[in-house]
Order: sequence, then structure tokens, then C-alpha cells
Amino acid sequence: MRYLILLFCLGLNFVVFAQQIQVAYVIHNFNQPGITISAPQIWTQKIKEKDKKKGIKQIGKSNILLPQFTYYNHVRKENNFTLGCELVRQRIRMKPANWTFETGIGLHYVRSFNAGKTFKVQDGEVKRVRFAGQNYFAPSLSYSIGRDFLKKRTNPLSVYVKPQTFFLMPYNNAVVPSVNIQIGCILHLNKKSNA
Repeated sequence: MRYLILLFCLGLNFVVFAQQIQVAYVIHNFNQPGITISAPQIWTQKIKEKDKKKGIKQIGKSNILLPQFTYYNHVRKENNFTLGCELVRQRIRMKPANWTFETGIGLHYVRSFNAGKTFKVQDGEVKRVRFAGQNYFAPSLSYSIGRDFLKKRTNPLSVYVKPQTFFLMPYNNAVVPSVNIQIGCILHLNKKSNA
């Protein structure tokens, strides 16, 4: 449990210094609702301008570190917490369309807690197991598409859709794929983060 707390504190540190906060509704495996919070950290960024017949076209390319915390629930079965980080390649069509495209690869720690009470038989006695559940290591692949609205305002609004595939291991001595679909918004804490 202390390792989960340590990872949460590290994630919180990223959020404090973030230029953006992403908040999304999550659907895990198409039937388990949840929420995810992430804080993109821009690693490198380049912006190119091209003269076109219809005007100037701006294209931005960035490499981003994306720490994220996710919770989702399977009714009457388990509660799941995921803490991890993705390396994201972002491409932005800044003018005139304001569309954002991202591809990412990541590593995550997944902790599940059984819903209700769990018991085990030990030395002929029935004992309750507290915080019963499983630990998983989960590489991930993702792709997202989004768009900026109200771009000229101090705090613009961005929305996005992001499918994300996890590979849980070890899961009964096997590797099991699972899918998250995120539908979220981006809160810009720093105007420069939405250049």
C-alpha cells in the first residue's frame, strides 16, 4: 500500500507543475465506468509555418510525458486503480483547424481491490483478507484526436477522444489485453500550453 501512496505523491507533484490538466470519463472494456486525470509535461516542441493559397498554415509537433491516474469500477467485483506514464508524440494543426492528433506508448501499475469482503482458510480457521486484490504491470498503446475551442480566450477549452489498449501481466500466468476509451476535456492552466 505504501508503494501506491508513493506513486500517487509523485503523480501529484507532476500535476502541481503542469501546464494542462486532462480530465476524462473512462469506459473500461465497454462496461466499466471510471475517471482518469493526467498532467501533460511538454518535453520538446517545434512549430512550422507554411504559406498556402488560403493563408498561413501552422503545424506543431511535440514530444510529451503524460503521467496519469485512472479509477474504474466493476460492479460487485472489483475496484481498479491505475498509475502510469505515457510517452506521447503530438501533432497539432494550429491554423486554421486547431485539431490535435496523438500517439502514445506507456507503462502502468494496476492495482485491483476485490469488492465486498474476502476470506481465506488458514490453519483450519476462516480469516478475513483486508485489501485483497491483484497487482499488474501493464504496457499500453494509445491514439487520440481532439480539437481546441475558444482558442482566443485566456483559458481555452479542448476536448478529445482517446482509445487506449493495455496488456495486463501476469494475469493467471498469461497476458490479457483490455481497452479504455476516454472522452475528456483539457484545462489549460498556462496560455502558452495552447500556443
